[in-house]
Amino acid sequence: MADYPGRNPFPARGVSSAEETSLPGYLRGWEKHNPTALLPGVRRVVELATNYVEAFTSPVSRDGTLACLRGAHGSGKTHAVRYMMARAADHDDSSSAPVQLYLRLQESDFVAEYRRLVSQVSQPTFTDLSLRYLGALAGDRAAEDVGPGWQGEVMSEVRRDPARVLELFSAHQVEAGEVLEAQARQIAAVAGNGVHFQRALSFLLRPEFSTHAYDWLCGREIEPAAARALGVSSQINDPEMCRYGLQLLATLVTRADRAFMLVLDQCEKFILNDGEPVPANIGLLQGLAEVISRENGMLMLVCSDAGWDCIPVDLRQRLGRNAFQLLPLDPGEARLVVRTYLHPARSLGRDMIGGDSDRGAIWPFTDDAVFELLRGSGGNIRRLLQLCWECFEIASPTREIIDVAVVAQGSAQQRSSLSLRNLALTVEKALLSAGLAIERSQLPGQPLCFLIPDAERPRAVIGLTEAVFFDDEATKAAEVVTLRRRLQDRERPVLTALVITGYASPPVLSLLRGAVHEVLVAEDPSTFLRDLMALVGRLASEPPKESADDRRQLDGTLRQMLAYLESLDSERRTESRALTQSLTQLADQLDRQGSSTATPRGRTSNWPAQRRELTQRIDSVREDRADSNWADFAADAKRLIRERRSTAVGATGVVLALAVIGALFFTRHLGAWSVTLGLAGSGLVAVAAVQAAERFLPLWSRRSRAARSLRDLDQVAKELGPVPRLRGKDPVARYVAAVNADPDGRHDELVFALFREPLVIVRQALADRLALSETPFHETVKIVREGMREGIREVASLAARRQRRAEVESMDGRLFRELPGAIRVILAVANPELRDLWGGSPVRQPAETILAALGFHGTGHPLARAFREGPGPTTVMEMPLNELRSAAHLLSPFNQDGLGTYDRLPVIREIDELYLFFEELIFRREEH
Repeated sequence: MADYPGRNPFPARGVSSAEETSLPGYLRGWEKHNPTALLPGVRRVVELATNYVEAFTSPVSRDGTLACLRGAHGSGKTHAVRYMMARAADHDDSSSAPVQLYLRLQESDFVAEYRRLVSQVSQPTFTDLSLRYLGALAGDRAAEDVGPGWQGEVMSEVRRDPARVLELFSAHQVEAGEVLEAQARQIAAVAGNGVHFQRALSFLLRPEFSTHAYDWLCGREIEPAAARALGVSSQINDPEMCRYGLQLLATLVTRADRAFMLVLDQCEKFILNDGEPVPANIGLLQGLAEVISRENGMLMLVCSDAGWDCIPVDLRQRLGRNAFQLLPLDPGEARLVVRTYLHPARSLGRDMIGGDSDRGAIWPFTDDAVFELLRGSGGNIRRLLQLCWECFEIASPTREIIDVAVVAQGSAQQRSSLSLRNLALTVEKALLSAGLAIERSQLPGQPLCFLIPDAERPRAVIGLTEAVFFDDEATKAAEVVTLRRRLQDRERPVLTALVITGYASPPVLSLLRGAVHEVLVAEDPSTFLRDLMALVGRLASEPPKESADDRRQLDGTLRQMLAYLESLDSERRTESRALTQSLTQLADQLDRQGSSTATPRGRTSNWPAQRRELTQRIDSVREDRADSNWADFAADAKRLIRERRSTAVGATGVVLALAVIGALFFTRHLGAWSVTLGLAGSGLVAVAAVQAAERFLPLWSRRSRAARSLRDLDQVAKELGPVPRLRGKDPVARYVAAVNADPDGRHDELVFALFREPLVIVRQALADRLALSETPFHETVKIVREGMREGIREVASLAARRQRRAEVESMDGRLFRELPGAIRVILAVANPELRDLWGGSPVRQPAETILAALGFHGTGHPLARAFREGPGPTTVMEMPLNELRSAAHLLSPFNQDGLGTYDRLPVIREIDELYLFFEELIFRREEH
């Protein structure tokens, strides 16, 4: 057991300080002294920034980036972007390191915010950027006047000493007037009042006026005499001019061959005023996003959920996949946070892949204490860290284990969440204060409810429940959905609301919000009271409404709830078995009632036609997915071809120019008789140039131009042989490396690449290769579980391989039963001979229904016989309809999370047969 920490490792305030300075040394120091849990949202923004900075090193691969990070207050947004900036600061030396600016917006006055932001760029840095910008323009001019060779010399000189550009102007080696004209055109393209900005940049290079010009660019007021000398206004005091200034700064930085990263934090304070949108400021953000990304810069917007709601739709569409959200912590993420602060020096890379199996890593906290921390903090990382600090202060004097009792004591001292009893009193008081008649009810198996006005003819129901986790939570959520279905059968529509104390995990919360009208989580008392009063106000003024498709939507949501409940990796499964069985029986009863008049008697069975239609739909949707995956792969490869070809053409031009110069040299110095020799030499160099250009192109361009399908790509992989790098810009190279990699010798590299690969086709190749490794079963299970948790569905291929009986026999049978249901089904389909070692769970769940059909509950089970011999009337009628639907939902090739969408699984045909089997049972059951 580890030693008890000698000091409190948790921050008392639970927040990250973010000084408005972006100096690399400061950022590195901040990273060193502030632990960072690599939560999914943190990893994604870091990966985005890393890719942007790495791509910026090559002129042809530079591309602007626009992103947004949103989340509730205290969700760790500021810490995440500060860590992102610290990681980006490590990429290069000081002369070419990214220029990063961070601003925490405090008001809607853009002029004041501009002055704080631009002042972070020092006067020497501004001067250096201005000189390098002129150098880049001078290089462009040199290329036009003489050729690429002269451009390279000019750029080389400027990189070594930016002030050399002024000497080039003085020596008339580059025409200064033409360069300044080009500068004026570029400045006008990004800054409306380009003349003033160009004058300020010019005087920035003159020592006697440099300070005045710098102050003016930073938005400070300068003396009238200095303003007249510079030919500018006395001060930048217009929001549009400030936007032009930021856009010009982005252009200066990127043309100076340095990446530009601008982070605007707390955007909601800028675009909202007392909760109302500020159209002018929203327009300013849109303009900045447009120009900064066009100038190859990176703009990161950080906002609350309210701020996100005000971002225009077109801007959200431009964000696309770069819109990241920090959700409340789930139990695994909460353990990771606690562990990170207890052991800040530990490398967490492999821990994320292997899962949090080392429970001792959170000592002196117990596992149950982590659940209580979530209950008290609502999954908010700031409040969780504050609560950890409070608990450690209570326990450390006596070196006490931090269990549920200690966390409860810390929560009571913080008063950060409402208890169920106090919550009920608060809701009851609010309803009565609004003049609403209410009836309080708590039936067995149902949550505490307030019915408005009474139980006979309710028009609204508000249910209250404790914060619970995993199976318990999913079950209670499904109970609420089922309750609403029953209420829906009444003559009048009924509004349903659910109030949860403290915490609800993100997956269940998402399902609930699609199932009931209102969901309130009482994690922050002040926010909760505001939302509660808004709900009560609507109840007092608006009658509830129901749509025609509402029942169908609720049926689908209930099935999703059951499927989610089945797939959870729970440590409390036994506590919820009775509730789950009760729920299943209730849902089955409702299904029987709802279907008693759904199908006319005497209808002729037409299952063969229905099966043909389903089979055709399966083939069609798989073709669409394959075409989409190939289109993504081909687009990425073609984009790289364009980038490399542009660079290759430039390189060829340089070599050809040198060849011509060589020919002229021979002609001038060796006489006319050597013209033939000179031309022959230039021709040889030209041939070499073309060969060099061709060699510079990526693998896709040189060897796979004819590839039009995955089969062609596999042929290319055979021809090219092993490729060392599993990571790189060339997707064909990554694919070839994956196909030819040693699955055992490079196992860890393959896993690392799989978890970071963006293209489906390459991910599948990596997973297929890993499936050939000799990795022990228990290690494979860790990778599969983590991959499924991260949404990397290709890891399922590792579960679809044959397992060694000796390895499985040596493992605890619970390892199989505790796996997510989808993985249990894949393992069972791929290893039917091991059914005697992999017993199922007694809980009625979709995966267990499927396993029963595969014979895992005995070959004499009705479903097993029906799957072997065909369904009979007895089998059709004795199976609960909702269990059949849930099993089909888990196997579906159409549902986004269905096993049938894992198109390249080796056992996909067997899964299709299982899906069609359950669809046939449902079809015949509905006929009766």
